[in-house]
Amino acid sequence: MLFLIPICLHAATTKNDFDYTPMEPLPGFESATSGATDFYDYILMVYKVAIWMVGISAMLMIIIGGYMYAVSAGNNSAMEKAKDVIKDAIIGLLMALSAWVILFVINPDLVKINRLKNISSNGAGGGGGGGGGGNCEPMTTTDCAVSNLQNTCLASNAETMSRVCNKESGGNPALISGTDACADGNHFSIGLFQVNMITSADSIGCNGKDIFTTNGSGPQGTCLEHTTNSAGTTYCSKWDCKVINQDKYNECLGKLKNGADNITIACSLSGNGSNLRPWTTTKNVCGL
Repeated sequence: MLFLIPICLHAATTKNDFDYTPMEPLPGFESATSGATDFYDYILMVYKVAIWMVGISAMLMIIIGGYMYAVSAGNNSAMEKAKDVIKDAIIGLLMALSAWVILFVINPDLVKINRLKNISSNGAGGGGGGGGGGNCEPMTTTDCAVSNLQNTCLASNAETMSRVCNKESGGNPALISGTDACADGNHFSIGLFQVNMITSADSIGCNGKDIFTTNGSGPQGTCLEHTTNSAGTTYCSKWDCKVINQDKYNECLGKLKNGADNITIACSLSGNGSNLRPWTTTKNVCGL
């Protein structure tokens, strides 16, 4: 049973290596997978569906065996065949459950899908550029003050998003990421929530494909340089992207430095603050 084999997905050098938007959500997990953009999360849903399918398949075969037995009309050969179908279904189900229980007893992690987080995906998502902000405390001043965010689309998650903003930019709306740089020296993570101009600024008229070009498969291209910070986290600090429309880049840079526009994009990226996936590193560091 392949689905019972423990899976450990190693974090890639860049988060883009595992960015994935499914064309269709998985049955029974529509709400969880319809907007999924992280391959790790999607694989976890596939794993859960596989587990469900074992039980459903066993139940289906028991029903088929029962039907075969009911219509056997006293035919001993047909009755025995029906019994074998039911018996095999029950044995298969018990084996699957036993395998899961044995693995769980040995080590609960053997029945989980874990990713190794030794390498950061700094800035590779929709936001989370990690420009060098403040701390994880909610803010009381600037555009990211809790009282200010309560009057925006982030109202229901104002405190959490205030913490994210503080860590990402220290509440500085004009902050340009000190790490998310293209090969030509232009940076692409900007503002309060370090919004990624390459992937996430369409809503303000800034399509990254019109502004940047890359040589790699991911939105930012191939990683050219890695940096390890004082905490021992390694992240990509330079990508092979290049600006092909400097005027448009400067225009969008100005838009992303506008606090209100940056907050509006953050609302869209996070589902009004309910999903912190674009700021995974900050989420983990701040324990959000």
